[in-house]
Amino acid sequence: MTQDVRVLQAISWRDLCPWLMLSNSIGIALRPSILSIAFVGLLLSPFGWTLAEVVFLVDSEVQKSPNEFVSKEQSETSKREIPPRKMIPQMVFWTPAQPSGNMILDLTPGNVFAKFSSGHLGILDQDLNTWQFCYYFFGTLWMLGLWALLGGMICRIASTHFARDERMGPVEAFHFCVKRYGSLLISASVPLILILCFMIPMTMIGWLINVGFFAVAASWFWFIILSFGAILTVLLIPLFFGWPLLWPAIATENTDPFNAVSRSFAYPTQRPFHYAFYLAVILLLGFLGSWVISLAGNKTIEFTKWGVSWGVGTQWVNELDGLQQKPIAKPENWDDGAGSDSGSKQGGTPSDLEVVSKPYPTTWIMAAKGMKFWENGIIMLTIAFDYAFFFVAATGMYLLLRKDTDFTELDEVFVQEQGPSESLPKLKTDPNEGASLSSTGLDQSGTNESPTKEPPVDGTASNVD
Repeated sequence: MTQDVRVLQAISWRDLCPWLMLSNSIGIALRPSILSIAFVGLLLSPFGWTLAEVVFLVDSEVQKSPNEFVSKEQSETSKREIPPRKMIPQMVFWTPAQPSGNMILDLTPGNVFAKFSSGHLGILDQDLNTWQFCYYFFGTLWMLGLWALLGGMICRIASTHFARDERMGPVEAFHFCVKRYGSLLISASVPLILILCFMIPMTMIGWLINVGFFAVAASWFWFIILSFGAILTVLLIPLFFGWPLLWPAIATENTDPFNAVSRSFAYPTQRPFHYAFYLAVILLLGFLGSWVISLAGNKTIEFTKWGVSWGVGTQWVNELDGLQQKPIAKPENWDDGAGSDSGSKQGGTPSDLEVVSKPYPTTWIMAAKGMKFWENGIIMLTIAFDYAFFFVAATGMYLLLRKDTDFTELDEVFVQEQGPSESLPKLKTDPNEGASLSSTGLDQSGTNESPTKEPPVDGTASNVD
């Protein structure tokens, strides 16, 4: 009796634990092409918000960064302004975000998720006035319009890497997303469209409630009005958690906006525990990756200054650090203590007096600005990694949720058809001699010789004229 002995030669961890593919997100996000795309997006993101701030807000409404210098004139102007209904926090992109107290939102990529969601959450704030609403609405459109292209490119490159282990270039990804930019933008704008569709009729009802009779009538049918709020809640909450899957769906499936929205709505609701598990894995990987990248960026600056200090001295390096961190010119509104007991200035601290009162050569000031420029570039690269990792990890999560929900293999991804390849010349049919290769002059046997007559069967010579 023979026994069938089988030897285990290898274990396919991709099939056994598909979620391990998420560990590749850090390496994919560090690819120069993806990191460069994220850096460009990070560089351009503040411009739309700054324009919206200039157009729709006044200085007294903007909650500045705590490290930003506030002049005496700005302080007096803010006091003269009519107190706004709500202070609007300034959108900051180029510096590390301050801890919010929420552990999930402080970790990578939770911080990027919070940055993209801040516009939608701001629009839903009932304490806003009309101009503040327009500020959030315009800023959110700017973010969606910019990252629909750049985020779509990152998702496209990541999808081919996850599924087929192919390295797509940024140019090919750019052409892919430009052709589908409308779908990318419309799908990401669905939450805004839902909010507007709900807000317009609710605003009209609010106008009618100002009249006493209509207020009483609205109270009778208030349950109908509440049903509209329930519908918006049911639609927005799943999209709030599933909107990062919108652009991966289009980049992977080459689908339309409606299909992308339906997938991003269905996957988190049908597989909530899978979604929570993948999110926990991504947060852990994001924390480790962001910590390592931030440490590398800070140590790059620190080791550079340490090496230079051996030649020029530690004092010179410390002086330049002071010029980079504090004002390099004495403000016009400086209060030297002659008219007050505190001896401080508006918007500054006593420690600033030592820096601005000491004269520095022009070369030192220029050197401080130049060095700070490149050091800020290093810091922005570390922040760009957070954005790159966000879209790469969202693409990996989409592929896993698609496999769990639709039972689609992980390696299935849309691939564009290649151009027409070179083929053999077409056959030309001759009614007398059959098909022949007319373009090359070859006969059916593949030779270049002309056909000859065979001798008669009976062996007699044929008469040739």
